[in-house]
Amino acid sequence: MARLFISMYLFIALSLVGLSAGLERIFFTESDISNTQLLGPVFEEAKQQNVDMPKFIQSLGGTHTLRDLGDIAWSDSDLNKLNNGRAIVLSDSSVTEQIYILDSTTQLLEISLPINRPDSGRFLLYCVIFFCY
Repeated sequence: MARLFISMYLFIALSLVGLSAGLERIFFTESDISNTQLLGPVFEEAKQQNVDMPKFIQSLGGTHTLRDLGDIAWSDSDLNKLNNGRAIVLSDSSVTEQIYILDSTTQLLEISLPINRPDSGRFLLYCVIFFCY
């Protein structure tokens, strides 16, 4: 009887752990929208309201550089976006993403923000601790 109880207890405990791990992977997946795609319009509005861009960028944890508009070969549609005050978001592999916005008629502000990826180490630590108890 004790053996049956222990095996049933282990089955229930392992089933709950398996469900928890599976549901964690299903419901907490990485979003397709990056932070820079959400921040692009914020930088556009900040530029229109004459916010101090270097301080604003640093407060968000990013860096910025000034570039000439001719440094990058822009398509006509991208040049129209820049001239209309809109931001252009480009991705640099999986390390950083850049937002480009026109600072003056010939100067371009390149804003680099790190990509935040979810830390799977915490999930692994949670699973190890749960299995040990």
